[in-house]
Amino acid sequence: MSFKEKAVSWRQEVHIGKTKPRLIKAAILLLCFGILIGMAWYYSEFSAKDCAILAGICVLTLAIYMIDMPVHPVIRILFALVIPLGCFYTFETLTHQMSTMIELAKRLNIAFYYWLFLFVFFIAGRTSISMAICVAAMAIIGVGNYFVVMFRSNPIVPWDIYSFETAMSVADNYVFSVDWALAEHIAMFILMLIVGVRTNIRLNKKILRPILTVAMCIPAYFYISYLWQDNLERNTGLNDTLFNAKYMHSKDGFFVSFILDIHFLQIEEPKNYSDEYALSLLNEQEVEKVETPEELPDIIAIMDETFSDPAVLGEFEINEAFSDLKDLGDFETNEDYMPFVHSILRGEVANTISGYTDVSVLGGNTANSEFEFLTGNSMAFFPNGSVPYLQYIRDGISTIVPQLEEYGYTTYGTHPYRAKGWNREFIYDLMGFDYRYFQGSFPFEDKLRNYVSDEADFKSILEWRNNTEGPFFMFNVTMQNHSNYGGDFDNFDPQIVAKFKNTSSNKYLNKYLSLMYETDQDVASLLSELSQSDRKTIVVFWGDHQPNDYVVRPIYKEYGLDFDNQTYEQQQQRQKTPFFIWANYDIQEQTNVEISLNYLNILLFETAGLQLDEYQSFRKNLWQGQIPMMNAVGYRNDDGDLVEYDDAPEEIQNLLNEYQNIQYYRMEREHSKKK
Repeated sequence: MSFKEKAVSWRQEVHIGKTKPRLIKAAILLLCFGILIGMAWYYSEFSAKDCAILAGICVLTLAIYMIDMPVHPVIRILFALVIPLGCFYTFETLTHQMSTMIELAKRLNIAFYYWLFLFVFFIAGRTSISMAICVAAMAIIGVGNYFVVMFRSNPIVPWDIYSFETAMSVADNYVFSVDWALAEHIAMFILMLIVGVRTNIRLNKKILRPILTVAMCIPAYFYISYLWQDNLERNTGLNDTLFNAKYMHSKDGFFVSFILDIHFLQIEEPKNYSDEYALSLLNEQEVEKVETPEELPDIIAIMDETFSDPAVLGEFEINEAFSDLKDLGDFETNEDYMPFVHSILRGEVANTISGYTDVSVLGGNTANSEFEFLTGNSMAFFPNGSVPYLQYIRDGISTIVPQLEEYGYTTYGTHPYRAKGWNREFIYDLMGFDYRYFQGSFPFEDKLRNYVSDEADFKSILEWRNNTEGPFFMFNVTMQNHSNYGGDFDNFDPQIVAKFKNTSSNKYLNKYLSLMYETDQDVASLLSELSQSDRKTIVVFWGDHQPNDYVVRPIYKEYGLDFDNQTYEQQQQRQKTPFFIWANYDIQEQTNVEISLNYLNILLFETAGLQLDEYQSFRKNLWQGQIPMMNAVGYRNDDGDLVEYDDAPEEIQNLLNEYQNIQYYRMEREHSKKK
């Protein structure tokens, strides 16, 4: 039979499948598409263009599914070649523009897709199975990564496997909204899945399949070795600095970045490291002796979940006067969303030290903020997105807790949520807290939305304090203000409304600001109660991070700023949260203080009149010297300039290396040597 005769026969065989199972499946597929369009319509403004694009993809998918026709072998091969490329494009454009990617990174990511499809094909022996498995996997991972970026402003990284349980514990509190762009991407994945299943190329020689499968390990080895080479950025242009995981993924693509990140699952020894060198750096510190106060103050450290002031996202300088909220930019609301904290920041509350902390996380990874405060270690020396509580702490960790216990403090580590979140139950035990309390063991657990309210949390702190003799130390992580900000609740009535001139108000932002208002009132009540106590008390209060990107996007629009192309200075603005130290007795007052969390316990100890140890003395010299602020994003020099670590001069690099050496010793060696 000639090719022409085959083509005629092939055309004649084309017909619409009308079998009952086929029709039922088509109806289900149509329902899924209808739900996609409905969700996109519900969660975002109607877009005729996007609706038409999405409908077109849906119609094409249904047509391909319903039309029974033999697919010519050449067409099957073309499908098999095009679909991995389509998966790559659809996956990456879920979270960033393709134009941001490095050309070499594009080629390397595409190579990974083809390798994966071939690898599964050699195992299964059929392209239909390979396409089904790989496309479905890419869709699940891609959509999952989209929501992870939305909720915490960073993509999926290898060490997220350690925090999977924590993520699942709060997943039901998020709103998984679908906009037009996401719906279109999901529809594209479904289209590629339907087309991929129709390819049906077989590898009939079973003897070849295990040989080819094993052979595929050879290019995989060279691929990984290439990515894990020394001086990768210098040799290839690929970005492996890890200072910003979202930025790295936008440059290198998801899978190249993911493979690069695996290389950083373990803490690497710093340059010039030895135990002797690290100890010598500690031993050479001149520790200033202080007299222990006759009455040791109670210390209450409160890290408030997602407590921040969005006003700092505008044209803001830490040294400006807080005489008027408008000094922070054009951001306005129907009423002040944190009147009491703002009054503290303006220096209107007696016996306070106030300003802004520069934290190392954004939109999530709360555990890293408490890690920096309790240990004095810096997240700057870990891969971006890592969580030491989950990855690196196994047999012990040096913190301020034993220091305080040497003074006779009774120590509490508390959090009104699940004990296993961020592995806190285990970590707090290693830290040596005398008492550890989590959800279900708080004296008061009244809720605001789905979480224990700050009011109940603070009442519990007072209850524990009043029932503890002698000096009392409380480290408390709140939960009230945790995402999501989209749901409606009978026990929460938002009252703050953003008054925008250039864009419409945002329900997420309004609810977030209303939660800040609730916390503000509770803080005022807590300090009022403590001010009447005859026990000397210090409260140190700060926010662990700013909210997720979707909350603050409208502020950027209002300010006329490009959210997706932020300057380095604007990135650092996203790391700021308010802080204050308050006492119910006379202390030296300060305002407009900028401090990073790795230094905050030094300021706390000095305010309380407590002796610094060698590690605190070392960090104090950095703080009051050439590195007055540092976080995972970069540092501020003694001239007040924000600098990225890669641009640091040699002198600063040497100081950072000394810091990293000491930190590594305390993390990796100190406790193992004591055994």
